[in-house]
Amino acid sequence: MATVRTGRSLAAMIDRAVRPGDELVVEGHKVGGPRRAGLVLAVLGEPQTPYYRMRWDDGRETVFFPAGPTIVRHRDVPRAPAVQSEEDALSAQPD
Repeated sequence: MATVRTGRSLAAMIDRAVRPGDELVVEGHKVGGPRRAGLVLAVLGEPQTPYYRMRWDDGRETVFFPAGPTIVRHRDVPRAPAVQSEEDALSAQPD
């Protein structure tokens, strides 16, 4: 899972990187305040000013407008299986 930490001009930095299924972790608003994490359900808005429909760890669903330090945890994207050459495939078969 890739992690991207952002801070300045948050919306401009993460607009194209965040996809439904990714997780956002938001720092507390006050010093020592708790972090909150949530699942991105949908990416909304324009590419220059994205905002997100979120399901937070406490079960609430809200629309989130990024405005501070946020960690983006991208979901793992399954890779296509490796393609073997015909020769490799034949040599791997039992006799």
